[in-house]
Amino acid sequence: MSDALIAAISVLVDGDARTHLGGTITHHTNGEDRRVSFTADGRTGAWEYKIGRLTGSRDDQGNVVERIGGRGEDMVGNSDRVPFELQLLFPLTMLIWDRAGDEWRMDSAIEDGDHVTVHLVHREQPQCTAELTVDTARRLATRFSTPTDTFTLNVSDDVTAPEQSFASYES
Repeated sequence: MSDALIAAISVLVDGDARTHLGGTITHHTNGEDRRVSFTADGRTGAWEYKIGRLTGSRDDQGNVVERIGGRGEDMVGNSDRVPFELQLLFPLTMLIWDRAGDEWRMDSAIEDGDHVTVHLVHREQPQCTAELTVDTARRLATRFSTPTDTFTLNVSDDVTAPEQSFASYES
C-alpha cells in the first residue's frame, strides 16, 4: 500500500476531525447539477440537508426525519443511514471499502500537494473506475467521481464549537 493511499485512508476514517461543517455538495449527473445544502457534525453523526423540496435531518440520537414539500408527510425513523448525497461528509458510509455489499475497492492513490486522488475499481466490473479526492490539509473527502455521477463538496463553515444544535425528533 502506497504512502498516498495510507494518507487518504487516515483522513477518511478520522470522523472526529470533521466536528461541524456547513456548505453545499453539487451532484452532477445526466448533464445536470443538483445542489444539496447541508450542515453536519462528524462527532455525533447528526446532519441536515435540503435538496429542492426535500429536506431531512438526523439528530445525535439517530432519529431521522425526511419531508417532501410543505404539505408532504414526515418519514420518521431511527437510522445510521446517510443520504447518498452526504456520504462525502461521512466517508465510512461510502461503498468504497471493499466490504460485502460495497461497489468499489481502493486500487491506488496519487498525492499532489495537499490532495490525494484515490483510484477505485468496481468490484463486479473491474474495467469500470472511479476517483475519490481527499484534502489532507482540511481532512475532508472533497470529490467523488464515477462514470455516471460526480459529487463535489464546497465547505462554507468549519466551526470546532458549533453554536447550532441539531433538532431532536421523537418518533
